[in-house]
Amino acid sequence: MKTAISIVLFLLLASLAGFAAEPPSGPEPQAAVLSAAVPPLVQPIVVVPKTAKPVSTRKFWALTAFSAAMTVADIELTQNCLATVRGCYETDPLYGTHPTRARMYAINVPINAAVAYVSYKAMTGKRLSKVWALPQLALTATHFGGVVTNITTR
Repeated sequence: MKTAISIVLFLLLASLAGFAAEPPSGPEPQAAVLSAAVPPLVQPIVVVPKTAKPVSTRKFWALTAFSAAMTVADIELTQNCLATVRGCYETDPLYGTHPTRARMYAINVPINAAVAYVSYKAMTGKRLSKVWALPQLALTATHFGGVVTNITTR
C-alpha cells in the first residue's frame, strides 16, 4: 500500500509540474509607456463613397429633343417667311436681316449643344441639380416665340 501511495503522489506531482510556468528565455518585457514625443498609433480613416443612385436622363433627352424641334421649326418657318412674305425679315441681330438657312443652323446648333451640356452638367452635379431644366426651357421658349411670330406674320 505504501508503494501505491508513493506512485499516486509521484504522478500527482508530475502532472502538476506541467502546469508550472516556463522560465523566461530573455529579459522580461516591460509595459510600454506613451510619452508626448511618441504619438499613439491611430487607425487610418477610410472614407467609403456612397453609391449615388443613377440619374434618370429620360426627361433630359425629351427636353433636348423638344428644344431641337423648336429650333428646327423656328429656322424653317423663318426661311419660309423670308422666301414667301414680302417685307419679312429676321429681327435677331445675331443672324442679320436676311440670313441663309446654313447660317442659321451654323449659329443655332452650337448654342443648342452648349445649352444641353450645361443642363446635363447641372442635372448630374450636386450644386444646381434642382434647376437643370431652366437653360433648355429658356432656349425652347425663345424658339417657340419665333415659331409663333412666324406663323402669325402670314
